Amino acid sequence: MAYVEGCDVSVWQDSNSTPQKVDFQKMYAGGKRFVMIKASQANWMDEDFLWNWKDSKDNGLLRGAYHFLTWDVDPKKQADFVLGLVQQDPAELGIWVDYEWWGTIPSNAIQIVDAFCTRIEQNLKRCGIYTAPGFWQSYGSTDPKWITRPLWIALWYAPAPTVFKPWTDWTFWQYTPKGDGIALGCESKQVDLDYFNGTYDDLLKFANKEPVPVPVPTIKEQLQATVKQLSDLVEQLP
Repeated sequence: MAYVEGCDVSVWQDSNSTPQKVDFQKMYAGGKRFVMIKASQANWMDEDFLWNWKDSKDNGLLRGAYHFLTWDVDPKKQADFVLGLVQQDPAELGIWVDYEWWGTIPSNAIQIVDAFCTRIEQNLKRCGIYTAPGFWQSYGSTDPKWITRPLWIALWYAPAPTVFKPWTDWTFWQYTPKGDGIALGCESKQVDLDYFNGTYDDLLKFANKEPVPVPVPTIKEQLQATVKQLSDLVEQLP
């Protein structure tokens, strides 16, 4: 199966002691075609969100916005906060909720994340779930309604992602936290790396964008290429 490569970033990929930010031109040149960007947590915005959001788009990367869910702020207010951040410049890959360990996990954690997702879905087509297999199995749900929410699996150093109920397949997979951050335009030495489960055309469809057509050369262009090839061969003759 073909995968598309991407990264996920937050303020941790930038050093506040320097003026520069993440260089998404380098990230794109490094073969990445999408980036999941931390937008917010609780009711505050990630420090580098505005830069990351604009510069990644300017350099051709498809973007998803993720929100780190906490238990101390009303989930509907958290959802409204991240919706407000992308209202004027929507996320091509949608909004994702980061559902993982944070403090003491309350007994109603699944109801909190469900309320967040429902609020997002009232405004957008979908809300995706970022979570780890062990966390979901402890604090998740096997209710089939969750299948309508795309799955982004957090599982490092595994030969393949572990899909867990109720899902039967995955959409994104964060497979390592040890990508070469410097080579991919980050100031941090390491950066999380991700796969999209499909081809680039599949990713474009997921983003509700038309696949980029492969240009077909005209007869004239084909003839010119043939003539050039023959000319190059003649030049090589003794």
